[in-house]
Amino acid sequence: MRATTVSQIMTRDPVVAWPSMPVREAAARMAECGVSGLPVVDGLGRVVGVIADSDLLPEQRSAPEPAGEETRAASAGPVVAEVMTMPAATCSPELTVAGAAEVMRRTGLHRLVVVGAGGALLGVVSRGDLAAALRTPQGARHG
Repeated sequence: MRATTVSQIMTRDPVVAWPSMPVREAAARMAECGVSGLPVVDGLGRVVGVIADSDLLPEQRSAPEPAGEETRAASAGPVVAEVMTMPAATCSPELTVAGAAEVMRRTGLHRLVVVGAGGALLGVVSRGDLAAALRTPQGARHG
């Protein structure tokens, strides 16, 4: 029997952020989608980093409220490129579920960005995806 791979259980077409996106917008996307992190991609769809809840914390503590019209542009705050984690923790779609679980255990990461040739985004695999695959016979995702 062949081992289940990341490509079989990953979330395809994940919501993404881009480097010039305001951090507040990335945070809103994460909240809307119920995720704790987003891959950050460039204009060609290549993964350049990850923005996670932990990257937002300094922004949330230091964000002043806008005082008036003159401060509107300044109040936009930082962009994703200023706070994202680089490089992103990535893996191949051929990595086994057991291999991905070991990487996450060893590094303490909650997600791996799955990339193809040239760093192109293919999907994201989370700890939840791994746990579901390990609970399901043969790691198959139902849905």
